[in-house]
Amino acid sequence: PFTWQPFSQPVLSAAWREYPGSVVTDAKGLQRLTDVAMEYVARKAVRLANLKHGEFTRGRKEEQARETLEGTKHTVRTMLSKRLVGIVNKAERDERTGLYNKEAFEQRARAHLRERGNFAFIYIDANNLKKRNDLLGHTEGDKLIDATAETVASLASKYNALVGRVGGDEFAIIFPVSHILKNARAHTATFMQEVEEEFGRKWELKKPVKPRLGSIAVGCSIKGEFQTLEDPYHKIFKKAEQRMYTDKKRKKAGRR
Repeated sequence: PFTWQPFSQPVLSAAWREYPGSVVTDAKGLQRLTDVAMEYVARKAVRLANLKHGEFTRGRKEEQARETLEGTKHTVRTMLSKRLVGIVNKAERDERTGLYNKEAFEQRARAHLRERGNFAFIYIDANNLKKRNDLLGHTEGDKLIDATAETVASLASKYNALVGRVGGDEFAIIFPVSHILKNARAHTATFMQEVEEEFGRKWELKKPVKPRLGSIAVGCSIKGEFQTLEDPYHKIFKKAEQRMYTDKKRKKAGRR
């Protein structure tokens, strides 16, 4: 019997001969191609059902054909849905850390900031990544990236936070805070302290060579610090980035 094999070359080639279509270059193209294959497979299944159940009356054969057609379409739609979800996730996720990449994070962060609620924006930089790569090799450099990524990921669920990798050694977090600015600042300060402590634990678990050659700098900004803006993302991002660099300089100078 004819069976569906998702995206198998024989099926797609046969479908393409019967139903010529456009070239696949993106998720929409993949969906069009799969729709074509689904139609081909469904029609094939109907023909097989008619042959297999030749002893049935005409009405029963048509009923069997419809059942086969709908069942086949459901199976293919499920396969298509899973494949498209995988494509979208791959496009939005950073390959190494599994966090949102810069584009996906920014898109979601902008949507959050357009909401009425107040949000804190945390900007984190992994210090001395280039130096670790140059002196100790990329394996040791990757430990710093992984420890930082695991830090932000572990705090995401606790604070209902959106997190992403927005640069080679840069990470961002956005999470809801109180409308009262004083409370929001206290909440954010607590969060930043947790980030530092959690990074220390994650970094120690990596057993890095020369552990002192690896730390993070953290800066923050709060939506409520700014007057109402049509698109506040840029200013909030820049303010958090400036404060992160201040923290980086302070730590580099050895001050706490």
